[in-house]
Amino acid sequence: MSIFDAYDQEFSTLSQEISKNVSELKTYTSSNDKSASLIKMIDALFSQSSELIKQMELEVRSHDPATRKVLTEKVGQYKKSASSQKMDYERAKEQASRSSLLGSKSIEQRQRLLDTTEKTNRQNEMIARAHQTVLETQEVGHEITEELKRNR
Repeated sequence: MSIFDAYDQEFSTLSQEISKNVSELKTYTSSNDKSASLIKMIDALFSQSSELIKQMELEVRSHDPATRKVLTEKVGQYKKSASSQKMDYERAKEQASRSSLLGSKSIEQRQRLLDTTEKTNRQNEMIARAHQTVLETQEVGHEITEELKRNR
C-alpha cells in the first residue's frame, strides 16, 4: 500500500465524516451549544481535509509522469468534492444560524400572530356589519324624512 493510497483512504473517511456532520447540522433547529460545537468540529475536519489534499499534491510529485497524470486527476476530483461539501456546509451553517436566531419562540410567535390576525379579521367583519347597519338605518331615516315632507 503506497502513501497515496493511505491518503486516499483517509480522505474518504474524512469526507464521510464531514457529510455525516453536515447532515446532522441540518437537523438542528435551535440548540446553539450543540450546533456551535458541531460547526467547530466540521471546520476542523475541513482543515484536515485541506491539509491532506496538500499532502496528496506533494506525494503526486514524487511519482513518474504516467502515474502523476492519473493521481493529479484524482486529486482534482478530491478538490471538487471538498469544494462541493464546503458549499453544502456553508448553506447548512447559514440555516443553523438563522434557526438559532429565530429559535423555538418563532413557533409560539407565529401562532400568536395567527391568533391575532384571526381576531382582527373577526373584528373587521363586525365593524363592516355595524357599518352596513348604520347605512341601512340612515337610508330608512332618509326615506321617513322624505315621506314626512310629502305628508305636510
